[in-house]
Amino acid sequence: MFLRNAWYCAALSHEITQEPKGRIFLNEPVVMYRTQDGTLVALDDRCCHRRVPLSKGQTVGDNLRCMYRGFLFEPSGKLIWVPGDAKIPADAGQRSYPIHEKHGWAWIWMGDPELADPAKVPTFHWDDAPGWAAFGDCMDMEADYLMMVDNLLDLSHLAFLHIKSIGDAGNVDPELDWERGEDYVRGVRISRDLPPSPLFAAMGETRQVDTTKIMTFTAPANVVIEISTVEAGKSNADPSNPENPQIIILDSMTPETETSCHYF
Repeated sequence: MFLRNAWYCAALSHEITQEPKGRIFLNEPVVMYRTQDGTLVALDDRCCHRRVPLSKGQTVGDNLRCMYRGFLFEPSGKLIWVPGDAKIPADAGQRSYPIHEKHGWAWIWMGDPELADPAKVPTFHWDDAPGWAAFGDCMDMEADYLMMVDNLLDLSHLAFLHIKSIGDAGNVDPELDWERGEDYVRGVRISRDLPPSPLFAAMGETRQVDTTKIMTFTAPANVVIEISTVEAGKSNADPSNPENPQIIILDSMTPETETSCHYF
């Protein structure tokens, strides 16, 4: 069972082009593409004629054509042309989903479209903010999306699972504080006087360091992790100093099925 009246990540912006792209969200197949002016479109990925995937079709201008019998749909999902028949039923067409783009992320609403408020689309503003370098990808995971939420909120696994990269064997007894707000859960994890992780050691870091990790969850499946690192004992260090790296990890997990998800 899924929370449907919520914004889910559908794609990173660069993934959606004028070529149809199919994904499954909450057990529902969806096709996405851009019109010629860059507007995002999201429709049911099952042609109303014989349920052939429209993600196997072609765009014709701003419209989308099924390549089985040529049915042509407007971005709204309305059927506007069929071969050899001028009498098209007024209600023939595809379900359309609200989809919005913000800061390099595309968000889809799988529930009641009347409740889809664009003002409530998640704001991952760091992704295209001045002064930040960013990159991203989508990984298809064979796991319940809530398992990914658990993984990202409970960072005790770093000292074990990531011991050869970003983890440290001594990072097992941090200062940990949690708070629950009206629409979020936030944890603050402070670890002191640690040697640099293998990753930072490979980049030339030799100092003992203090790290602060702030993990913020917002429904249905978004986790932002803010990481700051300073030389041990210098908690008032200038955050703009390149020796005090700041990293923001933006995570959104969208259910594909009950046992799989898209991890952005």
